[in-house]
Amino acid sequence: SGAVGQLVGQFAKMKGCYVVGSAGSKQKVELLTTKFGYDNAFNYKEEKDLGAALRRYFPGGIDVYFENVGGKMLEAVLDNMSLHGRIAVCGTISQYNLVQPEGIHNIYRLVRKRIRMQGFLVLDFMHLLPQFIEEASAQL
Repeated sequence: SGAVGQLVGQFAKMKGCYVVGSAGSKQKVELLTTKFGYDNAFNYKEEKDLGAALRRYFPGGIDVYFENVGGKMLEAVLDNMSLHGRIAVCGTISQYNLVQPEGIHNIYRLVRKRIRMQGFLVLDFMHLLPQFIEEASAQL
């Protein structure tokens, strides 16, 4: 969980969601659960099977996923999404510096599970900025 993911998880908790984060170190995992209030977190670098890790934390499937990683993590998420799940795509950081970006080999999961996956830019929601400032300021 990077800077964006940390905030997304905190906002999701404020809205009453069950939140699980993935991070690349034990220190970040601890930060997510102790300081930022995530329900759980795991170190993706220590997981041999990302799909199995997701099944541990989401035995009934993932209803909503914030995508900012791409690659193998996105493939594991698609395999573990709930029927009619939703994925908000902000980025794919694991792919940015690759000479040959990885493909998603299980994209048919979108059809079979009727998953809605949509990309967005913050500019798409500038009209909601006053509402965001009001809600976020109340949490400070």
